[in-house]
Amino acid sequence: MKIAVNIMVIKPKKLPVFMGYTLDFRLKEFRKFNLKYRTIEFINFESEKGKRILKKYYNSN
Repeated sequence: MKIAVNIMVIKPKKLPVFMGYTLDFRLKEFRKFNLKYRTIEFINFESEKGKRILKKYYNSN
């Protein structure tokens, strides 16, 4: 007797990086990691800085 087993492998998606910021479209924010100081900078897409970076991102593609 043979049993068929389907195994589904889920690969994590790689988020795009632009100007040193990781773009998370699901959460609508930019993230910049500073490993030296162990800090993370979060910038919302709706903020003034976020709008400027997002505009540059879309114009570069």
